[in-house]
Amino acid sequence: GGAGELAAARNALVLGTLWFVMAPTVVGLVLDLTALMPLREDIAAERPLAVVARAWATGLLLLQVWRQASALEVLHLATWRARFDRLQRAGWARIELGWALANIIQPVLVPALVALVGPAALVWGLLPPLGVPPHIRVLAFKYAYLAFACGAAVVDTARRVHWWLAALRSSIRDERYLVGQQLMNCDTAHDAAPTAA
Repeated sequence: GGAGELAAARNALVLGTLWFVMAPTVVGLVLDLTALMPLREDIAAERPLAVVARAWATGLLLLQVWRQASALEVLHLATWRARFDRLQRAGWARIELGWALANIIQPVLVPALVALVGPAALVWGLLPPLGVPPHIRVLAFKYAYLAFACGAAVVDTARRVHWWLAALRSSIRDERYLVGQQLMNCDTAHDAAPTAA
């Protein structure tokens, strides 16, 4: 009926706006600020509308490539593959809005927003009260996103190395326990064996 069609139109509008407009723009801006801004000579010379349009196109391309890449077995993105398969089966209009927001939109949009807002908030919120001159703040802003991305990569790498070392330690401990258990079983079996007279 009419209520079902209205709900489907609402779902399609909300999810379509978030996935095809907002998420690509934010992802594209993060990429632009991280990878391209440090290479530019004059940041202020660019027109904001051109920057946003370029960011949207770049972000849309990245999200579509990532969505296609999630279907490949070699990338180990089974969770995302299942989410995108469910979305494709149901369609944008018939998918549960809460599920799509929590499982598709939020995991993409929230980290991208943090990556977009975090460095700017640190540079423009922290440096002026410290008395840093404006030209130094502009320079800090120019490289803040790259530094933030490098810091995030270092933290992620450290977390993965810590997990790997913990798994290795557990594996060695378990193996030592099994070897010790086998030696104890061997000693027990040897002690229990009748001695030849």
